[in-house]
Amino acid sequence: MLPSMSPLPLNPLQLFHFLTLPVPPSRPPPSAPHTTTMSAMMNKLIAPLARAYKANVAKSLGSYGLRYEDCLIEKPAVLEAIALSDPTVLRDRNRRIKRAMDLSFKKKDLNDYRPDIVASATPFKREISDLVERIENREEERELLNKGW
Repeated sequence: MLPSMSPLPLNPLQLFHFLTLPVPPSRPPPSAPHTTTMSAMMNKLIAPLARAYKANVAKSLGSYGLRYEDCLIEKPAVLEAIALSDPTVLRDRNRRIKRAMDLSFKKKDLNDYRPDIVASATPFKREISDLVERIENREEERELLNKGW
């Protein structure tokens, strides 16, 4: 059995004085030395490399007149997204791929034939990526529902 705890013997006047005491101003906590996490350090190292790699990929794609989405592996989700996309997107994609195959066969650069296309190229323009993501999310959700989650 726990011993009973008796309240402090305070009369009303002492209680009043205790409750009306000024609260000392709170001091800010001492500042901790600046610490960086490992991921922040890695981001600082990887970001310049990522920019350089992206520029290199853009140059390679531009030499054939391709976009990044033209080089996606044709998984079922990508094929479905292509089929569901606008007919002009499909037509332009097929033209870019055929032109790239022709240039590759001839071992030529698009800049030799059409420098205006290379100058106005947008190799990272997204036309079907959002649709691919939605289709993959739908398939993942379907699998989870079929499992009974």
